[in-house]
Amino acid sequence: MPFTEKIKLEAKKKSHFKCCVCQTPFAEVHHIIPEREGGPDTLENAAPLCGGCHQKYGGNPELRKQLREMRDHWWALCSQKAPSTHDKSIYEKLDRVGNDVGQIKSVIIPFLEARLKEIKAADSIDGLSSSFGVLASGTASSIQVACPRCGKPMHYLGGLEYHCKDCDGPVGKVVKLG
Repeated sequence: MPFTEKIKLEAKKKSHFKCCVCQTPFAEVHHIIPEREGGPDTLENAAPLCGGCHQKYGGNPELRKQLREMRDHWWALCSQKAPSTHDKSIYEKLDRVGNDVGQIKSVIIPFLEARLKEIKAADSIDGLSSSFGVLASGTASSIQVACPRCGKPMHYLGGLEYHCKDCDGPVGKVVKLG
């Protein structure tokens, strides 16, 4: 039996409507332990994943523990930092429209136009970072930023914020990339 709509929505909200591995928006909720192997349709067994991460982790029993740990870590980070009002509403709206390209455009275009106005009106780094962070949350995760402490790649948190897993703590905001 698949997850109920209530469980899927709860898992997506806990993940700020992003993949719990790479933080790409538009995640679907998948079973950590597949249904065919007796995995329950519970929140504890749910992981919001993008298509690429589902392919990598979904069919690999050896990576289930790692997937659960990444999901729990992402949910903990999300619980500490509430999404902005526009961030939350855009993902909820897109979740409701499904895969209809026309409807997706009708949600995304006004959202992008509003963010562009915010960026143009920004008069501080924080204001610019906040507005740009919403736009970058789906694309900037592919940028590799080195930790200034240890030199290893950092984990993208959204906007201009990164986290170094090796130094085990937030490094803070990276103002200049590259």
